[in-house]
Formats: sequence, C-alpha cells, structure tokens
Amino acid sequence: AVTVRHLVDLTWPEVPTGSLLVVPIGSCEQHGPHLPMDTDLRIAAALCAALAAARDDAVIAPALTMASWSTARCVPRAAWAVA
Repeated sequence: AVTVRHLVDLTWPEVPTGSLLVVPIGSCEQHGPHLPMDTDLRIAAALCAALAAARDDAVIAPALTMASWSTARCVPRAAWAVA
C-alpha cells in the first residue's frame, strides 16, 4: 500500500528527493442552496488524494483557493471585494 503524504505533516528532511508536489486548487463560491461553498476545492482535494494513493512519489501540498466572484453579486449573503 502506498502511504499518502501531506506536505504539512512532514519536516523538510522527510520530503523525498524528486517528489511530485500535487496542489489541489479549487474555488470557494456559491453553487446554489444545496452545495457547500468549497465544493470545487473538495473535488480537487479528492483527485489529489487519489493520485497520491496511486503514486509513491507524490506529496500533497496545502490547498489553494482561487475564485472569481463577479457572478456572486446577485447571491444573497455573498461576500466579495474589489481589488
């Protein structure tokens, strides 16, 4: 069985040389009233976990959230900011 490694659980000497860093990237946005805000991020994390379970050289990095909130302006209680 392959051990799934998460970067946040390792010290830097424990990160194997030549590791494949797998980064889950997903949005945190509304998906209607029936799904959680981090649905896309959960899917990305699950895909990364499956990849890491299939490869002995993979290390999962902390998740990154990327989103465009322009469509959320019409959603009640949506928070958005303009940079």
